[in-house]
Amino acid sequence: MKNMVADTHINVNNVFSAGFHNINKWGSMLIILAAGLGAALPVDTKADVCQPLQRVKLVAQDGAESDFFGRPVASDGNYVLVGVPWDDDRGSGSGAAYLFDINTGQQLLKLVPDDGETYDLFGYSVAIQGDTALI
Repeated sequence: MKNMVADTHINVNNVFSAGFHNINKWGSMLIILAAGLGAALPVDTKADVCQPLQRVKLVAQDGAESDFFGRPVASDGNYVLVGVPWDDDRGSGSGAAYLFDINTGQQLLKLVPDDGETYDLFGYSVAIQGDTALI
């Protein structure tokens, strides 16, 4: 699989052609979901209204093109929670979620339910507030 994320910079054409799905806003930060890239792109809109500053790329360490990384996303404070409903650690479409540091882009956790099964789609919807995450 070609590493499209490493070669992709934030611009309208790349995001929309890469399977743009949704935007999550937290303060001046937009999290652009580009599921076709396997990435979520946090953008700081305070930098310049016409030229927002891409801070980091959020990429799963073990991601696959078919995982639908970034379909749902939620952010609070310094954390971004990214759902991956088609992750296959517990069977096809069993799902997962990843927790990232929004400032560094570092993957902090991969969350997979112990009792996950095929087509559970865990990670289809995510929410985070403070130290509580709902998946």
